[in-house]
Amino acid sequence: MIALTRPSDDAIARFGERMASARFSYPEVGASRGDSLPSGYHHDRHELPIGRGPEALDAATDALFAWRHCDAPGGRVRALEPRPAMAEGATVILHGHHLGIHTLSACRVVYVFREPRRRGFGYGTLEHAVRGEERFEVALRDDGEVVLRLAAFSVPDHWLVRLGTPVARHFQAVAARDYARGLRAALAAG
Repeated sequence: MIALTRPSDDAIARFGERMASARFSYPEVGASRGDSLPSGYHHDRHELPIGRGPEALDAATDALFAWRHCDAPGGRVRALEPRPAMAEGATVILHGHHLGIHTLSACRVVYVFREPRRRGFGYGTLEHAVRGEERFEVALRDDGEVVLRLAAFSVPDHWLVRLGTPVARHFQAVAARDYARGLRAALAAG
């Protein structure tokens, strides 16, 4: 949903109800799990520092699984309440605000993983300005630094986004930085 005004609470609720049974908007569900992303899409990869040490990894995991990466001060994408518990099949509703345009999007968690040095999830689009999937991962590197790693594949799924693909691609990169800022803010808040 793309609009010039913020969607009303009723519109958000109706959208959320409709998305509960929606299907993924792309066929390669789960393809962000590995290192190789499917062809025919734009690929994005980011590795951004968020902290140091095992305690930071644990705190970053808790923040990521609580959708706090969407809480960056001044961030342009927010996970709306009620935020779902992090689990395969959970659907999250996102509100974006870019250049005076509001978007309401839905994504569903495809997989969740917890390993000793890396934890995260992948979600795929149901209804979104782009079509595809993204992996969010917090990892403890060998040098002790904790990083947010993002790997995504997507293509525009709305005529306005196709028309403004260079701008949309810029905002995807901005969102990656915002997600890292959201996690750093969560770690600083304790």
